[in-house]
Amino acid sequence: MNTMLPVKDTALNYHNNDSTNQLTYSALIVEKFLLLQRPLRKTLEELPYIQSVLAAHTLTEVGEIVHHTQPEIVVLSTSVSFKETLMIIELLKQYGRRTNIIIITDNVTPEASRLLIKSGIQGILDTSSTEQDLKNAIEASVTGNIFHARAIYNSLTVSSNNIGSLTARETQVLALILEGADNYSIAKHLYVTIKTVEAHVTRIYSKLHVTSRAQAILRTQELCLL
Repeated sequence: MNTMLPVKDTALNYHNNDSTNQLTYSALIVEKFLLLQRPLRKTLEELPYIQSVLAAHTLTEVGEIVHHTQPEIVVLSTSVSFKETLMIIELLKQYGRRTNIIIITDNVTPEASRLLIKSGIQGILDTSSTEQDLKNAIEASVTGNIFHARAIYNSLTVSSNNIGSLTARETQVLALILEGADNYSIAKHLYVTIKTVEAHVTRIYSKLHVTSRAQAILRTQELCLL
């Protein structure tokens, strides 16, 4: 069974677009281990619209390749850390050219996934993804779509559902938190005990996947909840 789930129905329509079929792309693989580079290179070279495939082991090599060739497709493998991924994204942005970025990860939280998507990642795959999944993700990216591993897509959906499940009272408490109110002030305003407010705050933190008031405020602003 396909482990991938397209976010848009048009994600796999690449070969039906005659104008897009005529385009060719250069690709860059970022993988620290040569043994893992080879299957990735083979997969990309099998795609008819990939003109060339380069590989980098280090951030320095990535910088040199991007400076000289400016690849249209970049695949970041599991050996690239989350911090390094963000650094590479910023590096690519400096050249002002649209780059389709696919990452393969063995551990990413819904929060990290949202940050990556917001940063411009077109596809997030996991270690259960197949060779065909990678091809599908690349095809989706070059047609302006996004494509994520099923497990990652499901985690984002579950997380979003949890965030959207704030009760009316929790929404009131969150609104007061945004105004800078402490638990005592919230309890006084809502005519409830401080323990009741603390219970509401705990549930809000859980649903927003945060651990502090500051994080709750940032998450609320990010998701435009209120």
